[in-house]
Amino acid sequence: MDVSHHMEILESIRTHGGRGTPIGYSDYVVMDSPASGKLLPQVQQLGIRGVKPSWIQACIEGNELLPSEDWEINEEADLLPETPQAQSERASTGNDTTDQKAQKEKRRSNTPVRLRNLESFSNLSPEEKAALPAAPAVLVPHAGGYRFTHEDSQFLIDYANVRFGQNSRLSISSILREVANHTRTSHSYESWRRYYKDQTEVWKIYVRFPSAASASLDAEDDRTNVIESSLVDEDSGQTPVWPTPSLANSKSFRRLVPDADRPLPSERPSTPSTDVDMEAGSGQRYTREEIEYFFDFVAWSYMQDPHIARTTIIRNLAEKMPRHSTGSWSSVWFTQKHALENIVTKAIRHVEQNGRQRETSDNDDLRSPSVGKMDLDLSMRKTPPPEPPSNHKFNSNGFREYPPEDYRYLMDLVSWIARKHAKVTHSQIVRILLQQAPYHTERGWDNYVRKHKAEVLKAIAEASSRANGNYSASIDQNNEPLLPQERSYDSEADFEQGDWRSTHIGERTFEAVLAHLETLEDPWNSSEEAWEGFASVHPDYTAQEWRAFLEESKPVLMSAMSERKALRDAYFIETELNYDTEENDDAEQSD
Repeated sequence: MDVSHHMEILESIRTHGGRGTPIGYSDYVVMDSPASGKLLPQVQQLGIRGVKPSWIQACIEGNELLPSEDWEINEEADLLPETPQAQSERASTGNDTTDQKAQKEKRRSNTPVRLRNLESFSNLSPEEKAALPAAPAVLVPHAGGYRFTHEDSQFLIDYANVRFGQNSRLSISSILREVANHTRTSHSYESWRRYYKDQTEVWKIYVRFPSAASASLDAEDDRTNVIESSLVDEDSGQTPVWPTPSLANSKSFRRLVPDADRPLPSERPSTPSTDVDMEAGSGQRYTREEIEYFFDFVAWSYMQDPHIARTTIIRNLAEKMPRHSTGSWSSVWFTQKHALENIVTKAIRHVEQNGRQRETSDNDDLRSPSVGKMDLDLSMRKTPPPEPPSNHKFNSNGFREYPPEDYRYLMDLVSWIARKHAKVTHSQIVRILLQQAPYHTERGWDNYVRKHKAEVLKAIAEASSRANGNYSASIDQNNEPLLPQERSYDSEADFEQGDWRSTHIGERTFEAVLAHLETLEDPWNSSEEAWEGFASVHPDYTAQEWRAFLEESKPVLMSAMSERKALRDAYFIETELNYDTEENDDAEQSD
């Protein structure tokens, strides 16, 4: 929203059931001044409609969502103030009561059926509607919107179970639209969709899905459902409903959306040329080659490191193509998030089956900014490096563990590097580990070396002193030696530890933390010893760092723990009620 009185407009939108969201999640962008024209190319590129603030007021006065064609902004000229003649014509039209009613009826007849007016819900009988649970009455404001509460979760569970009992052919997407219709004051359909997707496995426990397909959130299925529910007879004269245009279904990039048959890149994608027309702001517009490069770059990134963070990929994209900012790349990512699921899944499966695809070139675009060229050529050394362990164990979550053999291999490799090279750096050790033992990721080896920094420093110092008698070396994240001869370290506390806040903690790891907390008698007062076992399974951080994460994120963890317990209790209560009902039915039949 780029208007001068945006707070008043935003308050009006919230009061009448709408919500202000980031541009990547929005259906409309409100603009009112010629200065807003600089955003118009980006808005149009993302497939979002730009509208004038008067459209909001017209919808409020008409008590309905009006078509936005009369208020849409298609070019910068539409942002210029209206002439007095146009204002007088609009005022004269509004004074004629008969014409106003006729225009309102015409708009109503031509207005596409919105998602909230679903056919599956409108065809319910009064008895079936009465059986539906009531929407939550308690709203918890949070960050410009409303927070999802336990009442919202229980409402979705109860509503889905009732609707699946009434119609087993429904999909979870249709039910989420109906739920959003009941809670449109607090949560939109897209919010419910993201909320469901983030906890899909949890909902499968409490919702009685009639089939596995009914629990799936599929983008193509959603598009088909919207189209099929909007088709009417040709004689009715109504306009079919089509999904809101976006970058995924725009005419320019429709053929670029990846599907299951899209091949993975066999080599590092090359950066496309940026020779484009810069007039009228078109220099910010994404070309076909850039979108193609975006999909290939994401796939290649996950083929390099299946655990890479989204923010890292976006930052690398912005570095390779600086004419688009990180915020712009993030908008493209969220617009294409459903299409990217196929790419990510396929890339991770490729890694699991064939191993990680690494490059031998020194100019690796996916390399961390802190990692320089490897200045140690392994093939030119007479003494070969130590052999990495051949047996690899997996934990219950499917990740490779770090057994004692990895620790001994790390110490041997560090000593070998220190004997062969006078300057030993942290990035050098990690790169050689990736070259010699690629069964762990770059992030995993990086954190593992940092975890054993004291032992690594000691091994480097001993190997260097044996090699030349007077040299003492160390490592750091930079490519410069850290340990001068006049400085000494007496304990592990003297060494800088990695900060967990600098690394993204994924959803799977967060769920693992919650599961570990449930196993502790007093999780909020647990000691570091209680996290030693967890740190061995998740070696990205030490037990001390996991304990610090517990202290820093205690409010968030407590809220998540309470919600998990509430959902679990609701499931047990519901199961007991069903069991009691079955016993009563059996007793009545026996009587």
